[in-house]
Amino acid sequence: MHELPSGVEFHAATAILVSQFLTERTQRVGFFHEIGNRLRPSGLLVTADITPTPRDQHESLLGVWKQMMRYVGATEEQVEAMLASYGRDVVLLPTDEMEALLKEAGFPAPVHFSQSLLIHAWYARGEK
Repeated sequence: MHELPSGVEFHAATAILVSQFLTERTQRVGFFHEIGNRLRPSGLLVTADITPTPRDQHESLLGVWKQMMRYVGATEEQVEAMLASYGRDVVLLPTDEMEALLKEAGFPAPVHFSQSLLIHAWYARGEK
């Protein structure tokens, strides 16, 4: 965000698999708030992050996720290191918390429009 030219408003912004690395809630809200400040009125945000699913689905989806990682060449050690990073380097917010965070950041009506395994996506328009 800090590398974008100042005073320029954008029609749209994407944040794909980014905010999950902001481990403090205030950082995450600030990140999305700053995006909202850089959008034109009715500008569109599309965001997606890894998000835990209901417990009865999470283990099954996580198993498929791990198998997919193995298929693309990840070693068992790499898969386990990725899982160990959750909660330390990556914060996974349930969908309702993610939606509340987006609202707090100035996107009053986020729409959950996609899920692919553990990745959930929303689109939203800012309040400007």
